[in-house]
Amino acid sequence: MAGPAAALDRPYAADRFLAGGWSFDWNGLVQLRYFDVAFSVDGRQGYPLTWYRQVVRERAGIARVPLAGRIDSSRADDVVTVDGRVEKAISLGDLGLTLGLDVFNLLGDRSVLWREADLGVGRAGLADEIVAPRTFRLGIRVSWR
Repeated sequence: MAGPAAALDRPYAADRFLAGGWSFDWNGLVQLRYFDVAFSVDGRQGYPLTWYRQVVRERAGIARVPLAGRIDSSRADDVVTVDGRVEKAISLGDLGLTLGLDVFNLLGDRSVLWREADLGVGRAGLADEIVAPRTFRLGIRVSWR
């Protein structure tokens, strides 16, 4: 279900279920002569989309009517992301420098994570949340003995 932060952002948001039938995570590191290369490949089944329609019932207020038989009969796209890192360590006596470049979402996947599940609004079925875009991070770590 949605966490506390989601409840603050969207107090009337539908319940979200994080159940997945499968997931995987592969990590690797190759130490070459002059630098190191690391990668991570993560994947999981898309989250269930619980389509519903809000209706007003006399003496009952607003109610959500689910439109699917099983909660996981409709799912968002499966998500697979690749992250990478290249790093070079430099020693200058007692001082050490490590230069690193990280790339998140290396392949630029734009999978939809959540969709508007209320079929009674104009945004029905549109993307609410997508995978973050490709991001680069350059870092310098300084160490000494």
